[in-house]
Amino acid sequence: MPNTLLTPQMITNELLLRFKNNLGFSGAIAHTWDDKFAVQGAKIGDTLRLRDPVRFTATKGRDVTSSIQDVIETSKTLTLNQQAVVAFQFSSAELTLSIDAFRDRYLDSAAVALANQVDVDGLTLAYQATANAIGAPGTPLTMLDAAWQAGEVLDMNSTPMDGKRTMC
Repeated sequence: MPNTLLTPQMITNELLLRFKNNLGFSGAIAHTWDDKFAVQGAKIGDTLRLRDPVRFTATKGRDVTSSIQDVIETSKTLTLNQQAVVAFQFSSAELTLSIDAFRDRYLDSAAVALANQVDVDGLTLAYQATANAIGAPGTPLTMLDAAWQAGEVLDMNSTPMDGKRTMC
């Protein structure tokens, strides 16, 4: 029977599975696939433009012609400028001869550390970019008032009640 050695690709795939399962805040963010990343020879680099939803206003009355609105599409630029690593190494001899339970002993804690760093970076960016945050970061909630206030802010900003609202 041939030897089964852990390859870097096998290690990466296992780590990614564990990483994704350990995401908290970042796991609640939309993870839709953009085909721009799949085009061979046409990589977009470290900058991505994200389209904002179009915002309309409602008017009262029957006269439609006086309330026709221009469609204004806006976007934001996302620069992928944060990198996090959990670096450790083993020789091929160690992987083959002396390390057992590699996934459980090493990959789980590496994935947790990486996922925590991604969540911290994401929460920091979200807090800094959110003009209508409720409560003080790092302060534990003692009452449900902050949750009700957050829901009120979401309602006032026309956030859909589609079951996808998340509180951190």
